Amino acid sequence: MARRRAKAGDVFQVPVDDDHVAYGQVLSTEEFVHLVVFDGLHDAGEEHDLDAVVGAPVILYAWTRDDLFRDGTWTVVGRREPTAKPPIEFIEMADEPDEFQAVDWAGNVLRRASPDEVENAPFRSINSPESVQEAVEAWHGIRPWEEKHLSLRPWDERNADRDDEASRLLRKLRS
Repeated sequence: MARRRAKAGDVFQVPVDDDHVAYGQVLSTEEFVHLVVFDGLHDAGEEHDLDAVVGAPVILYAWTRDDLFRDGTWTVVGRREPTAKPPIEFIEMADEPDEFQAVDWAGNVLRRASPDEVENAPFRSINSPESVQEAVEAWHGIRPWEEKHLSLRPWDERNADRDDEASRLLRKLRS
């Protein structure tokens, strides 16, 4: 299979096990590959309605490299206009000292961050394609779900009690 680089709009298959795949879509290739993985487990080797696939809820969002596209692990099966809006927010420092802002997956400023958000929400970070692959497999029960996979999930209540390097840094900056 020919090696290729990911392009915005690519709809691709993520192998979950020998008989099943999940689907994802590339949202952007600015700096790194911004991609989402949609809910649903599909039979491998069969054609699926890509419009229905990309209309499913987003289960994972990642900012990653395109290694698994180039080596053929993630197979591009079509293209659609990216319309997924990952329900994820990150906290970044604003231009002013001691000010933080909430940004969406693409880095667009949404609002000034509240103290609670600064305390609990993550910074944007790059994940390896292998960790994305593992998270997809874990979501579908092929491997155990681990704490490290939470950074790929849209922000939810499961992240509130996080205690890792990113959340400790946020607490330190806030104090």
